[in-house]
Amino acid sequence: MGGRVCGWWVAWSLCCAVFAGKVTVQPPADEEAKILNLRDARVVVADYEALRRDFHRCLWKAGPKDIDRWLIRETAFFRETQVRRGPKERLHEAVRVGEEERKASVPPMYGRAVVLTIPAGRPCGGMKFDVKGG
Repeated sequence: MGGRVCGWWVAWSLCCAVFAGKVTVQPPADEEAKILNLRDARVVVADYEALRRDFHRCLWKAGPKDIDRWLIRETAFFRETQVRRGPKERLHEAVRVGEEERKASVPPMYGRAVVLTIPAGRPCGGMKFDVKGG
């Protein structure tokens, strides 16, 4: 949804101010969420060639099993609120979580998805993942 203001399309969800015919758009800030690693995660399907290409810095020599382990270690996380709310609201069954906690950002209108950053010092440290279901 959006509207045309002074020759510009502006989404209604964005905060905007109009000055002398110009539109200045200030998107809402990302929220921060605590995420927990999943104990029983597994990779169902993966495009290994695309992953090697996109994460060349750390996966260029990795085989499928190594990539699966890396994906699980770095992306198998659930938002803490989802872990607690899910079974109560019948969104999903109870999930088993491990000890690792991280912070992730939640851009506006992301719903249950999060953007998490691989910790520095790990393979591909500093890179970001857009993870659905967080």
